[in-house]
Amino acid sequence: MCFLQTFPAKPALLRLQFVAFIAMGLFGQVLFSVIAHFLDFDNRVCMLLYRGSYLCLCAYIVVYFFKENNKIFLRPFPISLFLFWLYYFTRLVWDFFVANVDLMLPVWEFFAWGIGSCFLPSLTAFVLAGRVLRQSNSATLGMSGVLMLGTASILFFLINGVEQVRFMLPSLNPINASQSFLLLSLIGLSSVLWGSHSNRRIRALSFAVFFLAFMMGAYAGSRGAMLSFAASCIVLIFLYFQSSSTFNRSKFFAVAGAFFASFSLFIAFVLPSFLARINTSGFDTNSILRMMAFKESFEAFLAHPLFGAGFRLHLNLQENIYSDFSVWFPHNLIAESLGLGGMLLSVALCCCLILAFRNAYALSQSFEFESWRLAILVASFGFVLFSGHLSNIPLFWIAMGIAASPRDISVEKS
Repeated sequence: MCFLQTFPAKPALLRLQFVAFIAMGLFGQVLFSVIAHFLDFDNRVCMLLYRGSYLCLCAYIVVYFFKENNKIFLRPFPISLFLFWLYYFTRLVWDFFVANVDLMLPVWEFFAWGIGSCFLPSLTAFVLAGRVLRQSNSATLGMSGVLMLGTASILFFLINGVEQVRFMLPSLNPINASQSFLLLSLIGLSSVLWGSHSNRRIRALSFAVFFLAFMMGAYAGSRGAMLSFAASCIVLIFLYFQSSSTFNRSKFFAVAGAFFASFSLFIAFVLPSFLARINTSGFDTNSILRMMAFKESFEAFLAHPLFGAGFRLHLNLQENIYSDFSVWFPHNLIAESLGLGGMLLSVALCCCLILAFRNAYALSQSFEFESWRLAILVASFGFVLFSGHLSNIPLFWIAMGIAASPRDISVEKS
């Protein structure tokens, strides 16, 4: 009880909780998957321990701030978030217990992932992130990410050597690894652009974070993640030239030119398989199947525009599109939202997105050093247009909560 009472009076403790929450959410899965593989430990048990610990941290933060100021939960973003998941879980219960729809996962897994990895972390990010606005945020998060993903990379190469074509393990999808590395790279780039001008060492370390995380993201080889990363870089550069930063812009172009030249050489000589995958984008089997799944999802929406086809959508996709594969979702957030929940689910999702993008952009105009929040939102939104399903995309939901958290969130008092 004493800890709960002293929590708001200790800014250092608040910052520590902020960094721990974001670093664990964005980078934890990759680290603990690699550790589990390195120690020959059951990855499922390791993930349950990791997700359970993260859930406890989220629950503590939400309960504490609810006691401090329950009015923040009546703002538009948490209401939209709640309505989205309320309809999602209501439809899940109806389809499974009443309509007898065969689910592609046990019903408890949908609840566990939806609540523990998406809804609660997103709500936690919303109530926490706006309270910690500091120029050192991106640098601190970058160092934390390096510690976690750097450890994961070292262990990965100790396990597989340098001959491994991609950053992937039996229990770790390379898409997830690529997304985490590229989010870290964006945080590093933000620190390079808006970090402390008087501390060249921090700026040099931030550039190293940006560069090395980018290389590892390319090594993991997700085409969708790389495309989203490129869009986020454009956003950061746009914000940089809008800002009043005194960073020498000729130096920026020199750094950017050196970086892209190095990356081109890296792709050409070290990762020819990734270059080949880029060249076949849209024509390989996976791309064709996903486009067919998009079409099936939109047809389901047109047939049931208000309420959607429900969780029968997943079964239809598995039977009609992915019959020879274990995949059962369209790999597109918008397509799944429309096909599964129709307008009711999709309107709530769009409200969350609009509120998050609007707040993140406004925050970047007032506190340019917090532009990393908008960058990771753009990137994570791009990720979910190419991979994942609604209740299994924690990076997106966390990034959206961070972006939606307003700077005046600690001002209101209940």
